[in-house]
Amino acid sequence: MKKLRTSPDQCTGCRLCVLACSFHHENAFSEALARLRVEADEIHWRFEPIVCRQCPDSPCIEACPTGAISRDAGNGGLVLDENACVGCRACEDACPYQAIIFNADTGLVQLCDLCSGDPECVITCPHGAIQYTE
Repeated sequence: MKKLRTSPDQCTGCRLCVLACSFHHENAFSEALARLRVEADEIHWRFEPIVCRQCPDSPCIEACPTGAISRDAGNGGLVLDENACVGCRACEDACPYQAIIFNADTGLVQLCDLCSGDPECVITCPHGAIQYTE
């Protein structure tokens, strides 16, 4: 199964991936609405994309008390049942990569759904810092 992988040495911190993600999902260019982020160590001028790794053991799915998170059988991306999510953020706490983001405006978490198998973050990254590979 394909997964997102990162190469921090390739990341320049441009955050085009973040903006592409938020526009794809929310039709707005907003770092707060993206399902990934870029962490910056500006002292050493290093950047690292923080993306969902689609963990095989799925700690976020296991942590959800309402069963609101599942996995798309086709592409393996996470799926959130917005009607079942109560905004408890247990999945956010369970994520070993801190890749689940809580949206205070909606009261729901934002999960990486792999853009239906064609991740916008990968398409947009001009430096190959995020790849979608086996």
